Amino acid sequence: MPITKCDLTRIDSLNTFYSQISSGLKLPAHFGRNLDALEDALNDAPGPVEVFWHDAIAARNDMGEDAFESLTAVLHAVASNRDDFKVWIGLS
Repeated sequence: MPITKCDLTRIDSLNTFYSQISSGLKLPAHFGRNLDALEDALNDAPGPVEVFWHDAIAARNDMGEDAFESLTAVLHAVASNRDDFKVWIGLS
């Protein structure tokens, strides 16, 4: 099965994050754009999946540390639950 890759770039808000990940992973139209819905949708997304979050430090500065930490916690939780879900957070 081919790998679904999602490149997150120029993330400056929760809205931008949800839009890019929803589009990149083709999440369902009813995706709720909140942390619980994100975790459910990522756990249900067909794998294998690779998420690359480029320039994450800039994203953290733009969206705020609390939002950034919440999103990365969800991404890492899903990655720890699924062998076919990989996450790279670019801190440069």
